[in-house]
This record gives sequence, C-alpha cells and structure tokens, in this order.
Amino acid sequence: MGFRSPNAAEEHLRALARKGIIEMATGTGKTRTALKILSHLVSGRRIDGAIVTVDGTDLLDQWSTEALDWVAEEVAYLRRSLG
Repeated sequence: MGFRSPNAAEEHLRALARKGIIEMATGTGKTRTALKILSHLVSGRRIDGAIVTVDGTDLLDQWSTEALDWVAEEVAYLRRSLG
C-alpha cells in the first residue's frame, strides 16, 4: 500500500480505528444495536447521516420499520429536551 505523505499511514490507521464490524447471531438485535450506535454518534455530533445497505427485502423491511421507530423516538426525545 503506497502513501502520499509520511503521515498518511498513521492517518489511515487512525481512520480504521474509528470503524468496526458488528458480528452477532441471527435475532440477537443487530439492527437495534446499530441504531443505538447511530443515536450516540448523532447526539455527539460525530455524524449527521448514515447509509444502510442490506441483502434482501426481508432485511430492508426490518430496517425500515426499526428506523421509523427510531426516528420517532429521537424526535420525541428532542421535543422533551427542548421543552
């Protein structure tokens, strides 16, 4: 792997440290876990959006349902927080 500057390798490793893989068995709450992580990142203003990809319409349906519930919970939380 070639790097453009002396600090590029170090920068690349720092970027990799901020990424992760969630590996859990079927039915153990990966979607909910991912949404909790997103909540944490959004509330800390570390991200302002996310892209979710899935394999198949069953997972797409699951994600859309869970995501809509999550958005409703986040909006309710913001309304309570803002008074």
